[in-house]
Amino acid sequence: GAGPARGRARGPGGGLARRLGTPGRAAAGGGGVCLAAIERFGVAGCLKHYPGLGSGAVDSHLQLPELGDEVRDECAAFDLLCSAERAVMVAHAVAPALGDGLRPGSLSPVVVRRLARRACGPIIADDLEMGALGRFGTLGERAAAAFDGTNYIVVWHDNRYTCNVNLYGARVSQAGSVIDSPDVKL
Repeated sequence: GAGPARGRARGPGGGLARRLGTPGRAAAGGGGVCLAAIERFGVAGCLKHYPGLGSGAVDSHLQLPELGDEVRDECAAFDLLCSAERAVMVAHAVAPALGDGLRPGSLSPVVVRRLARRACGPIIADDLEMGALGRFGTLGERAAAAFDGTNYIVVWHDNRYTCNVNLYGARVSQAGSVIDSPDVKL
């Protein structure tokens, strides 16, 4: 990713080895130091993966994690780090404790609106082609679901132009249609 992952440390099988501490509020300290350092060089920070992945037991690149009640503590850490200059990437993880036990946060109006009430910058959905979203429709249907009036940048990867995997993004209108054509390589 393009920014430091903020979340709790977790053992094998669930969390990835790119977390900045445990518990969530403690991770905010390390995340804040990292963000301040990169921002001093003119690089914009991106907080990820809201609302946190630390309580999930599986890797969202492959499967859909369900987050435990600890996610509330992880959200508090995001609250401490949010600013209008920092984008926030929303995770593909179900968070029943935040009011939606059916959809991953990235596709949940409940979770995205909760984040939008904070003083944060652009809200970005994580890569819409990840394994966690396998049962949530086509790429277009996922992009439309990820947009609710605040979540306006969608990101995915593919190798259509080379044998390497590239990252692309597009702005999405309120109707869920792609604004940028061709897609923007990130």
